[in-house]
Amino acid sequence: LHHLFIGAEGIFGIITKAMLRVFPMPERRTIRAFGFPSFEDGFGAIVEMFAIGLTPALLDFSESNPSLPHRMLRRILSPSSPSAILYLGFEGFKEEVAAQESRAIRICQEFGAWELGPKEAQHFWDTRHRIAERYYRSPLFALGNTLLTNLMKNLKYDFVHVSLPASQVLEYRRRCPEILSRHHAHLLEYALWTRPELFSVVIVGMALTESQAVGKIAGAVNELLALAQDLGGSMEYCHGVGLRLGHLMERELGYGLEVVKGIKSALDPDNIMNPGKLGLLET
Repeated sequence: LHHLFIGAEGIFGIITKAMLRVFPMPERRTIRAFGFPSFEDGFGAIVEMFAIGLTPALLDFSESNPSLPHRMLRRILSPSSPSAILYLGFEGFKEEVAAQESRAIRICQEFGAWELGPKEAQHFWDTRHRIAERYYRSPLFALGNTLLTNLMKNLKYDFVHVSLPASQVLEYRRRCPEILSRHHAHLLEYALWTRPELFSVVIVGMALTESQAVGKIAGAVNELLALAQDLGGSMEYCHGVGLRLGHLMERELGYGLEVVKGIKSALDPDNIMNPGKLGLLET
């Protein structure tokens, strides 16, 4: 039954006991950083790795604000700066790590990558949990702190984490700007985490009032999630559905949602276990 309970966000039961499994430290761990001339090049390298069964222990691939004006300015100010950055981590017994690392480097180079050096890789590893601090130090926040202090409360961020068939990732990325533009929201970052199928978008919206900013973001997020569903994917791969995305569950599962409701009714007839989660509202 654990396959049923895991990922169900507590709607089917309560955890009363857990077992901890301890693994030994890996014999060797290495971190590499690669710059790519484009998101497409980096994505091609990642797909090639997974196609041959090469699965790094760490994969973090990102493209920050890839709008044309920003890209042109970056090329002028720093011609050698990458359009997208890929961080790869390998760990295990030393022969395994050496083999995976060597093949990954070769694949990345075949797609136009260059290494950014051990200092860049180690800096990422040491600061990988400081996302909030990184955005706070971004030019956008700096601008707000100096010139737009009164409007900062009306600046709203959100994250879209969708799973997609790898064959649809580039199409999804291509269609994102049109959706954001329609809702007057702005792109901050595209990213892949762990696998080529797990795609994330960081967006921001600003308006004269807080409610308007929230509306911009909510409209954009709903459309981005629906697009992932239409392309054969799923609307969330890490944070869960919770209450916020419940309204899209029927669109996601179709009649499958009725099956979930039937299981919920059988296991929790009084609806006392996390009521309302996963779109299972009381009737």
